[in-house]
Amino acid sequence: MLKIRHHHLLCILGFKGLGYSDEFVENMKKIVNHYFKGIKIKIIFGIDDICEKCPHNISQNCILYKENVIHMSWIL
Repeated sequence: MLKIRHHHLLCILGFKGLGYSDEFVENMKKIVNHYFKGIKIKIIFGIDDICEKCPHNISQNCILYKENVIHMSWIL
């Protein structure tokens, strides 16, 4: 089961093979592939399977978007 923040569903749909780092891109390719194969997902509000390999994820916090990540969780 994939753990995904709901705003990351848009990232999955628009993914073009680019990202913050090679490790992030490889992880994202795997997630996108699983998603389109129909793997079940669980919508969460914390660090998800996409964030896990992001270089901006420091100690389970996004240092790039900081508090905006929390606000994105309430947009949808």
